[in-house]
Amino acid sequence: MVRVREFNDAGIEKFRYYLISMRETGESETLLTELLSDETYTKILLNKIEVEPQNFPTKFAIAEYLHEKVSGISPAKKYRNIGMWTWLAAFYFDVLCPADENGTRKIGEESRYILNGDEWDRIFRHLLAGPVMIYDLHHANSIVLLYNPVDETGDFLAQLMGRQEIGTNRAVIEAAKLLYWDEEKKRPKRGSSPQEHKPGTLRRFVDVLQQFDLTYDLYSISGDELIQLLPGEFDTGKNNVKSKTVKDHEKQPVKRHIVLHKTRNQESATEEISRHTIQDKKIPQLGKKWVIEEESRSDFLPKKSDDAKPILKPEIKTYMKDAMKSALQPLKRPLIKPAATDSDAHRPKDIPDLPTPPEQEKIYETAGRIKVETPPYCQNCGKKIPPAAHFCPKCGKKLRT
Repeated sequence: MVRVREFNDAGIEKFRYYLISMRETGESETLLTELLSDETYTKILLNKIEVEPQNFPTKFAIAEYLHEKVSGISPAKKYRNIGMWTWLAAFYFDVLCPADENGTRKIGEESRYILNGDEWDRIFRHLLAGPVMIYDLHHANSIVLLYNPVDETGDFLAQLMGRQEIGTNRAVIEAAKLLYWDEEKKRPKRGSSPQEHKPGTLRRFVDVLQQFDLTYDLYSISGDELIQLLPGEFDTGKNNVKSKTVKDHEKQPVKRHIVLHKTRNQESATEEISRHTIQDKKIPQLGKKWVIEEESRSDFLPKKSDDAKPILKPEIKTYMKDAMKSALQPLKRPLIKPAATDSDAHRPKDIPDLPTPPEQEKIYETAGRIKVETPPYCQNCGKKIPPAAHFCPKCGKKLRT
């Protein structure tokens, strides 16, 4: 076992020159075995992590191994530590960049070995940090992305993880595995990812997801529910999904396990069981029974009682019409009269209090207009006023209209 270290800035530059010389000439003066332990270019990682050199057949295998090793690092720093992941890439360089029969290594892009922690599309391209991050997000479902050898980048990885809103969605990766993964051959189904956007293929799946993202909240559903939303061109891949449509669910009886109270006697339990039809089923012991009930669509819908009568469409329209009429009626708000003013305080005392009329004045708001009901008595002198009068016959005060 070897204690994990991390490169400093000088160590990262030293490893970069090593990659450049290996890409151009196939040789380098720098020896990785010496660079990995050189105190000038490396330092011990604070987290006590130990790894051992070994061969990994797939990205999934090395991701599963390293995920457990780095699980103690905080998520905020785990995939931003450029020095640690670059050092691990140098440590497993024979796995990430194996030599062929002639001893030649095919050096890829720099981002495959030196982590670029500032850009999403570069993190997942790193041959170690990317698979570990994907395994951290999707666990067992990440096999559809990490099935190929460590030094290869598959089409599923490029198409799904190239878009952050798709690559971080667990329902999307789960649906991709259900649609395209061949469990027997341990690889995607043949013809599932051609270069053309053919119906039902991976590229069409990504196109449909981008359309769904404008309408649905894909982060709030499961992989099975996402597959049920897909158009008919994906029906060939839906065989892996053990789910039923609404139409099929209506035809199937619903089995429920009902627990009877032990205090009930044998007669009441027998009477309840006899009300249901049970074919080729043995009646279990008292206290439990299986009941088959015919239900409509879902258990969440209200149950239909025996006495309930169906409501006809004309009746529903009538109820809705009455409800709309009542909702459109304007609110009747009585007008609040202002409080007494100073002029009322200096009113002469010899004037007697006005008699209280039997019907007070009321003002209502009706469709934006003010309707006034004229009182039968003058508010100034108390004289009874004829219905059609505009002036008080006693004091001559003009009446409000």
